[in-house]
Amino acid sequence: MQSFLNDVAKKIINSNKDLSQIRMVVPSIRAIKFLKEELKNELEAVALSPQILSIEEFIHELSGIEKGSNIDLLFTFYKIYQEHTPKKEQNSFDQFLNWAPLLLQEFNEIDAQMVDANLIFSFMGAVEKIEEWDPKKMGDLGKQFFKFQERVPLYYDQLYKKLQSQQIGYSGLQYREATHNLGHYMMSVQAFHFFVGFNALTKAEEVIFQELIAEELSLIHISEPTRQAEISYA
Repeated sequence: MQSFLNDVAKKIINSNKDLSQIRMVVPSIRAIKFLKEELKNELEAVALSPQILSIEEFIHELSGIEKGSNIDLLFTFYKIYQEHTPKKEQNSFDQFLNWAPLLLQEFNEIDAQMVDANLIFSFMGAVEKIEEWDPKKMGDLGKQFFKFQERVPLYYDQLYKKLQSQQIGYSGLQYREATHNLGHYMMSVQAFHFFVGFNALTKAEEVIFQELIAEELSLIHISEPTRQAEISYA
């Protein structure tokens, strides 16, 4: 990784761009330290350093949404669950904790991959109904399950709106909101962006990177972990 970052540092310095007008986005806070060192080693004179951000910091800035702690997200989700579930069908908080983290992770993936939530939940519910149940033989447990499945899109929608209004959320929500704010960001930003060291991208990351490239505001360097090759998109 360090040899890759050294190559990136050389390329940025040789790009003839004003370093003070460059924003570099890397996968982790740890990578910031190493990239700063490589830039310092390659600079032959005193110069203003580019701004270097982790992808988490960049998405936070772009989305305006704080990353919520797991416990805060679960408490908020439980309130939504109570508000939109008949009292006689509600789980206790302990029971809720058995399945809610997994459902939150599904919500997270749906948003990070820019999936239409209503469409995917509708499809999943239809498949499960066809494959798993004979409606004529369905007992109370089966009926409760389908009532729950039917409410999942509502839980998702209400939780999203609640978190958005509080300006906190899980990472997928941050990513989806970041894509919504991208147009305004591109109109106001003056810097050129380098996205460095990324491998597998979420759909939201692809959208953000590609839009900045299309506006000639970005260059991507993707490091392949198997052979540390560099692929550039301009």
